[in-house]
Amino acid sequence: MALAWAFPDETTDHTNAVLRAARDTRAIVPSLWFHEISKGLVTATEKELD
Repeated sequence: MALAWAFPDETTDHTNAVLRAARDTRAIVPSLWFHEISKGLVTATEKELD
C-alpha cells in the first residue's frame, strides 16, 4: 500500500483513500516496515535503471 503512494502509476482510488485517512490518524506499522519500504524502493529503482 505505502509503495503505491511513491509510484503514481500504482495508485488507485483505494490507495488514495487510505492515504487521506492516514493523514488524519496515526498509523501503526510493524517494526520491519522501514526495511520493507526500503527494499521496495531499491528494487523499483534497479528495475528502472535496467
